Amino acid sequence: MSEERTFTQQELDQILNERLKRERAKFQQEADRRAAELDKRERMLDVKAEWQRKGLPVGLLDSLDLSEDSLANAEAVLQGYELKDGGPKGVASRGGMPYIGGAPLFSQGDPMRQAFGLGKDG
Repeated sequence: MSEERTFTQQELDQILNERLKRERAKFQQEADRRAAELDKRERMLDVKAEWQRKGLPVGLLDSLDLSEDSLANAEAVLQGYELKDGGPKGVASRGGMPYIGGAPLFSQGDPMRQAFGLGKDG
């Protein structure tokens, strides 16, 4: 016959306390991860609102690090651009062709118009 092992109340309390400690640590890690994710989302919303107010391209934020240095560098680079037209200052678009200072960027004309056999006037 094999005798069953019995635990004292102290041993049982110790086993339960160790399991509870492991479970609490696991849930705390999950709570910390979720809190960090929430903080990141809130930061993104704040920065997007600030960039919208400044007239900067909000879509660019998805590819940037949200650190202060990274955002400051991006803003400094973008200051040289006229962003309401979506391009650098001095660049205009006429009929789908980008022009700089009145000269088309494509010397051969619009490649899409050529591909469809359309003349200059349409």
